[in-house]
Amino acid sequence: MDITNDSSTDTKYTVRPSPGTGMGHDHPFPFPPEETAHWEVLAAGATAHCQPPSKKGPWMVYFYVNGRGVSVEASSDNDHVNLMANRGVYHPEVHKVSHAR
Repeated sequence: MDITNDSSTDTKYTVRPSPGTGMGHDHPFPFPPEETAHWEVLAAGATAHCQPPSKKGPWMVYFYVNGRGVSVEASSDNDHVNLMANRGVYHPEVHKVSHAR
């Protein structure tokens, strides 16, 4: 899975197994700010290749940027997750990428 920070601000991120709620990013951010201190930093404009934490998805990709948390659910290890910003509001999107294995 590739994770890209298309915003102009560095962010922290983590990937965890999805709780299976199917709620995508429309649910409360489940982590206290102090826990995010140990997450990977993704610089503005950078892309990271991430091995999901389990073989079977879906997974939640959580971002913590400017004191706020956002998340999105990815269902395939081929997905490309982008963090974008519009007028100071950060939102992640999942782009499905298909290719032969």
